[in-house]
Amino acid sequence: MGGVDEREMAPLLKEKLDEAEVSNIVEPFWSTNYMQADTTALKPPPFFKKSSSYFAWLSQFSKYMLTRSHSNRNSVWKDLFYACRSAIRSQAGIDVAEFVFPLLVLDGVCFGDKHEEDAITSELLDALSFEDDKSAMELRQREKAANLVFTLLDVLKHWLEQETERIHKPSKGKSKRVYRPTSPTGGNSWPMESSIKKIERLLARIPFSSCAVAASKVGMHARALQYLEMDGRSKVTSPGGANLTDQSKDVSKFLKSQFLDGIDLQLTQNMLGQLSDFDTMIFVAQKSHKSDMTRILAEDAAEREMYEDWEGSFQAYERLLDSRLSNEDEGGNIPAQKGLLRSLLKLGRLDSVLNQAYGMSTQGLSETTDICNELLPSAVEAAWRLGKWSVLDKLVNESSGETAFDADARYQLEFGRTLRNLHSGSTADVVTSLTAARDSVMSSLSGAARVSYTQSYPCLVQLHALREVEEFSLSLETGEKRDQSLDHVVSSSEWRDRLSITIPDATGSNAIINSRLAISRLMDDPSIEGGMWLDVGKLSRKGRLYQVAEHSLAQADVSLSKCLMKEMKSSTTVSALTSESMGKLKLQFAKLKHSIGESTTALKIIEDEYQQRYFK
Repeated sequence: MGGVDEREMAPLLKEKLDEAEVSNIVEPFWSTNYMQADTTALKPPPFFKKSSSYFAWLSQFSKYMLTRSHSNRNSVWKDLFYACRSAIRSQAGIDVAEFVFPLLVLDGVCFGDKHEEDAITSELLDALSFEDDKSAMELRQREKAANLVFTLLDVLKHWLEQETERIHKPSKGKSKRVYRPTSPTGGNSWPMESSIKKIERLLARIPFSSCAVAASKVGMHARALQYLEMDGRSKVTSPGGANLTDQSKDVSKFLKSQFLDGIDLQLTQNMLGQLSDFDTMIFVAQKSHKSDMTRILAEDAAEREMYEDWEGSFQAYERLLDSRLSNEDEGGNIPAQKGLLRSLLKLGRLDSVLNQAYGMSTQGLSETTDICNELLPSAVEAAWRLGKWSVLDKLVNESSGETAFDADARYQLEFGRTLRNLHSGSTADVVTSLTAARDSVMSSLSGAARVSYTQSYPCLVQLHALREVEEFSLSLETGEKRDQSLDHVVSSSEWRDRLSITIPDATGSNAIINSRLAISRLMDDPSIEGGMWLDVGKLSRKGRLYQVAEHSLAQADVSLSKCLMKEMKSSTTVSALTSESMGKLKLQFAKLKHSIGESTTALKIIEDEYQQRYFK
């Protein structure tokens, strides 16, 4: 196809390429001297513990299996794998690496030696291990690695079922052989009996318990529960697991598979609670070990928290912490401490959250910085909700390493960092922290969306709260336009309608209400807070949540009174907006009194307002 010089293109070929209008694309590749070569030596495993990102781990691990396959004469598809080596080196080719990954693992297991099989198994277990946190990879990257392993296990199990079904499928004729896909060289792609045994052995070396813990860490609650169930049934039906139950030996193997023994029942309860299956959660609690008082208190606290009984969960976590004062395992206090702070946040006891966080961090049981980092997200949220900007600035600066935080904790930290940047006037940092907070919410939403809309609802409310802060940050302009722009945002229909999609709340568990309170205190503008509480009170009254409505209207009265006093100090007149808001407030108070049966009080409120407005 070349001319006199091999680097010159033949006239006929060049003419054809010109007709196809691809000559300019092909010609540089024809005349180039570029040759692809592996300049770096192959690194030995382990890879996961040394990798700082998901892509680095997948690239190095795939390159290891690819190189081993290329040097293995028994590997049928080694040339195909070797042709993909360029794709796995760049971030753009990560989809190719993920697609080829199950085939590389199967090739290494079927045609590789025991050393390669052990290396592959070790890497998969490291990716699922969240107990010994020796990896340099941050949590959001570990979520991708765990998801890749789950996909691999599903694919291998699917292939195993297909191969097994193909073996036991009766043939239509004696002379016909079972169909097997062939390789380009004409031989069978995989040895059938050998591949079945190798896949079974690999799957057996990946414990269901490790998969369940990893799935719970990355937010895959339904998958975690599935692995826990598979773990319990496999232990009961296995030859060595017959003594796990107290049932009679005469019980059939099928009936024994209905019992779940030898699994982490506390993790099972937690996953059932996350999936809102409270009846099953209570039943599992009744079957758990009742002799362990600590376990009973932990299950009671988790159950109350799932039912959103925040006062009950707070008391349960307090009892749980008291029962562990003599426990030598310092790390055992961390879940109870975090649960206690969560309950206090939901109850609106923000000062207690800060006091408890500082107190727990200075206790003899909690001297390490790791425990302080675990409590930091709750303390950050309490600080910005209280409007303590100096405390917030100090706490945000302390959160240097965030690799160990889950998605919810990252959201708390990034939301607090966003408000800190707003307070300091750093517009560029506001955009960065808002993006990071939104990424954290999307990470939680992707896991919750696999289950149900109910699980996704809190994440959607958090996204709306971030949108409110974003709109507010865009309105912060210099000069006279600033107040006009802020008034336009607050009076917009989108701003008002967001409260209608949320559940009215007066304790502080509503993310949109909390964000508006923070904005009001950030701007030192009580009219924003007063208008917000007035809308919440109106929605609560219409929803027959009379206690919430009364509390909200009382909060609106305090805020609007502050606004009234502020205007009276600056001028002798009251603005029309404040006067109108005070009139709406009294009208809502009258409607509330009428709704709860106090019609006389409602009429008196209306008469007083009428007299003040027309006979002053």
